[in-house]
Amino acid sequence: MGSVGRLLKFSDLKKILKKILKKFGIEWDASRGKGSHGVFVGLSHVTRIREVYPIPKSQQRQMSDAYLRPLRRTFELTEKDGVSDDEFFS
Repeated sequence: MGSVGRLLKFSDLKKILKKILKKFGIEWDASRGKGSHGVFVGLSHVTRIREVYPIPKSQQRQMSDAYLRPLRRTFELTEKDGVSDDEFFS
């Protein structure tokens, strides 16, 4: 999965994820979530079930892009689900 393990500022990670996930119909919603978290909301790729994936929205923290693995599993965007790494990151 590319650069998993690298630390990114949240604002950088959010920009990357927003761009990637938009093409799969998944949107960022900062108004949902609990206080310090916002959520990505959308339908899972295979089963078409509405999913919500929270991530911290703090601009100060460094975050690992390891958030990608569970996010991709939640929205069924893994190679097992038919979405290659190349397709996901393109």
